[in-house]
Amino acid sequence: MAMMMEDQREESQPLTPRHILDETDEDFSKRVEYSMQEMEFKGELTIETDSVYGAVLALPQIARSMDWNQTFVALTFRSFLLLAINYVFQISALVFLTEESQVMDVLGGKMHLCEYGRQLEDCDETKPGCVGPGGTVYSPPRLYSFDTWNVRKWARDQLVAFFEEPEYAAVKANIQNMSLVDPGEYGMENHECRIFACFLFTLAEVQGGFKICELIGILFHIPTKSESWVYWAEDGDDLDPLNNIKFRIAGMSLGWKLFNLIFIVLPKIWLLAEVFWMGFRFLMDTAGIVDLVLGAMAMDFVLSFDELILESFEGASTKHIMEHLEHFTHETDEEHLNEHIEGSGCGLKWGAFKLAIPRRLIIVVVVLLIFEEAYYRVHCTKDKISGSWVSIPTKLPNTTQYTLKNLLTYFVPYEETDDGEPVYAWQPVEE
Repeated sequence: MAMMMEDQREESQPLTPRHILDETDEDFSKRVEYSMQEMEFKGELTIETDSVYGAVLALPQIARSMDWNQTFVALTFRSFLLLAINYVFQISALVFLTEESQVMDVLGGKMHLCEYGRQLEDCDETKPGCVGPGGTVYSPPRLYSFDTWNVRKWARDQLVAFFEEPEYAAVKANIQNMSLVDPGEYGMENHECRIFACFLFTLAEVQGGFKICELIGILFHIPTKSESWVYWAEDGDDLDPLNNIKFRIAGMSLGWKLFNLIFIVLPKIWLLAEVFWMGFRFLMDTAGIVDLVLGAMAMDFVLSFDELILESFEGASTKHIMEHLEHFTHETDEEHLNEHIEGSGCGLKWGAFKLAIPRRLIIVVVVLLIFEEAYYRVHCTKDKISGSWVSIPTKLPNTTQYTLKNLLTYFVPYEETDDGEPVYAWQPVEE
């Protein structure tokens, strides 16, 4: 009985490296540390297997490895066709969304939101964000959405114009009396919700940036020579080729690397930058709480077209290849490993310190702050009295069309007076 209890105590003890390996292997812990840090900082490089971008990168190399077999050539052609469709969809969505914010909203007299209504709960004219675009101090009951505020303001202005004659001076004065006819003000409903929505949107877009970095890493690290992306499994059965042929990320020629850089990487970078700037600007100019939360989740949809197109239009053959494509793994540097094991351990300590830092969170926060500052610098100006950010005057576009040329040049033609001065759709109220 005593022997059985002793055996149970031994079995219940947690396993340590010395229980797992030979007693003489004193470097086990350092090997584990090194392997974990290599996984974190280098890891496995993979392409987007659920995206048309990944298919365009992988299928030509697989077709080349199969001596340009007609079936794989057909799959490659279809992947390039879907890539072109993806670019048309994404650019079209960008053009339409930007047209709404840069043309249609401006034609409707909408200004940039900047810091209007930032301190709605406790406002006076000296606090930042307490004077609205109508030139009055905020109070919660006077806050309206832009459409409602614009209609109320238009109705008041039309009544003032209707009673312009001198005999109606008393009526006109009553209409202009804010205590009697108050159109209210337009501003944000919740500043914290605005930052929260922008953070959610930034988080999603930064993930797209990480995917681009991983794609660049693959093009940089794989050998610059034509290696086979297809191999036969050991003990493979010739009668069942689909289950025995394997696909892996391997080397490609310099020409293919440059091709992928020009037609995949650079367009992805441009699209990410355009969607992020357009989406961030859209959210910063959104006042409603519900609109902010829904907008933050919806804006990322533009960059997910590539996954939707692959899932909707690609066939079973391409999906099978992409699902079974093996990652590219860095080989362990034995010399570097031995230096860590035999040395003082400073490298491992530095690696552990870097592991403790949430680097991706820091990147998201930094990107958020950069684009928030860029929004204020481009679309707003400092109010001299309160020191808050207020909208710059918006120029009246002379067209309702917004094309790819406008998207590339960031320019919308606007109306001008006979003297060549711009006509404004909205200007701050003069005191």
